[in-house]
Amino acid sequence: MKKTMKKYNFVKVITFISILILFSAQSVYDPSVHARMNKIEDESLDDIDAAALDLDMILTVRSVVTSGLSFKQNETATASSINIGYMEIGNANLVAGSSFQTNTSMAWDIGNPASLTQTWLRGGNVFFPVIDPGMGVNMTNVFLVRGSTASTLPIGNVTIKGIVNGQNIVGGTPNLDPFVGSSFTSPWVIISSLNNATDKQGLKFYGEQTGYINEIALNWRVAGANNATAVIARGLYIYGMMNETSGFSTPTTWPKRQGMMKMGGSYPTYNVTTGSPTGASGTVFTDIEVGTSGAGKYSSKVFVNLPFSGSIRIKDVNFGTANWGPFCIDDASFYINKVYMREL
Repeated sequence: MKKTMKKYNFVKVITFISILILFSAQSVYDPSVHARMNKIEDESLDDIDAAALDLDMILTVRSVVTSGLSFKQNETATASSINIGYMEIGNANLVAGSSFQTNTSMAWDIGNPASLTQTWLRGGNVFFPVIDPGMGVNMTNVFLVRGSTASTLPIGNVTIKGIVNGQNIVGGTPNLDPFVGSSFTSPWVIISSLNNATDKQGLKFYGEQTGYINEIALNWRVAGANNATAVIARGLYIYGMMNETSGFSTPTTWPKRQGMMKMGGSYPTYNVTTGSPTGASGTVFTDIEVGTSGAGKYSSKVFVNLPFSGSIRIKDVNFGTANWGPFCIDDASFYINKVYMREL
């Protein structure tokens, strides 16, 4: 009996202590608990790696404009414009009703690194590789309308065949290899504008790109067109720095084109006297700014800085029946390439 009483008294004591703790402790719903949340230190935040947005783009594409496309200088009734009577985007061979395919996986991420005061948007695999034979564009009856007189100036027909962007070309001579050394291919970084008293700039970005176009043709005769009335460029390559200084006159002997053209980023620097490499530049950006300068009707302006580092080659250029041979810009670095545009 005594043992039973002892056990009963022990249970009462434990129950009383438990109730006392429950009512004397703060409730989890007490607002003061939320007010005591601890700040995460910057060192801990640096260890957090948020997932990027991945986009798989596996598409079959065809686009047609049948009722005319117009690009106007502005919205006034007397504005000049460039007009396209018919446009179709499809297969590289420009077969009516054809389509082209894309197959790429892009990755996008957003952040604010300590080295920059702006917010940046970073993309990987930002290209649209198209399965052979590529993409084509056909534009017919392209003409200019002069706003002041409403007169029409014919431009002609434009065709672009075999556009391949960001992938290996193995069927052409020579081949094209982007020669990307990491899985983060074709990186692009887009940076928001600064907005302070000393540095007010628009959109900035830099990135890398490589591509090939089998043929670009402008025929200035809409009816009865033939090669004698056309400007044609065949075999256009856009690629990286290959350190070539010779061997450009015979396209059939060109070695494989390699690398990616940089549109902004860090460029190689050279001795202005000897031409020998001396290192690399700081990061340069492609800038786009829209604003005003002064006052009045012509104050609106667009500023573009288009630096690039890379190479461009064309196998064959024809003006009518005259063949001008190959065209080459090898290992060029434009650190500053400013263009100003304003309304006239």
